[in-house]
Amino acid sequence: MPPGDEEYLFKLVQASINLLLRIMDSVVAQVQSLAEKTDESGRNKLLNALRDLQYELETPKDAFMRIYNSVRLSSECRVII
Repeated sequence: MPPGDEEYLFKLVQASINLLLRIMDSVVAQVQSLAEKTDESGRNKLLNALRDLQYELETPKDAFMRIYNSVRLSSECRVII
């Protein structure tokens, strides 16, 4: 790779990351707006869709940690009670 290409690639990656973060902020704002304008049934549908999306995006390690922490938390709750 010719000298200077690394810097160009780094700047390109940084610009792409910044664009994705702005898009993500916009999506979050749209979801929040939708949740504010809908009824309980609509919010439940929204929550289910977001949960499904989370499960689709998570890695097997993420899923393991989610399940592990859920089981651990429920065990701790039983000990407290």
